[in-house]
Amino acid sequence: YMGHRCAALALLMLLTLGCTDPTVEVPKLIAELRSTDTKTRSRAALGLGRIGSPHADRAVPSLVPLLGDENAGVRSAAAYALRNIGGAEAERALDRNRTWGKR
Repeated sequence: YMGHRCAALALLMLLTLGCTDPTVEVPKLIAELRSTDTKTRSRAALGLGRIGSPHADRAVPSLVPLLGDENAGVRSAAAYALRNIGGAEAERALDRNRTWGKR
């Protein structure tokens, strides 16, 4: 029940923000994770974290490398997203990168 409730709340947040379909927004945000601009990467990771699971689950492999980004804000945003999306792969990555906030 809680999983469905969280997914419904995430969808409601997206609709409130003007995003109509997470299946459209998630691929856009995943693509933005590859930007050369640190602010764009951070915003994309934060957006994926706000969307959360199950919609953003497929973003995990793209978020994991950002835990090693040269920019602390990007690393922090990636960690936030991975914590909010959850799952075994995200947890393993966070465990391996306990020092994500330090460089």
